[in-house]
Amino acid sequence: YALVLDASALTMRSVKLPDAPAMDPIENMVEKTEYCRDLEDVVHRLFIRYVRTRLDPDSWADEATAIAGWLAGTPPLGEDDE
Repeated sequence: YALVLDASALTMRSVKLPDAPAMDPIENMVEKTEYCRDLEDVVHRLFIRYVRTRLDPDSWADEATAIAGWLAGTPPLGEDDE
């Protein structure tokens, strides 16, 4: 999968789906539709996770600290430099 996600409206553009292995055009379209549904589900679940983290002050403080470390080039907790 590859896509451009517009965060302001949570819209997906330039979506590139995996190749569908089906030979029949109808089966191919069904598989592509399932890929789209799966992608939409993943984006939705990530957004819900973000909102829950953002609304919990303790979780958001931890996340903000991790983001600041990531921007500074510090590895996240639990990851080695190896």
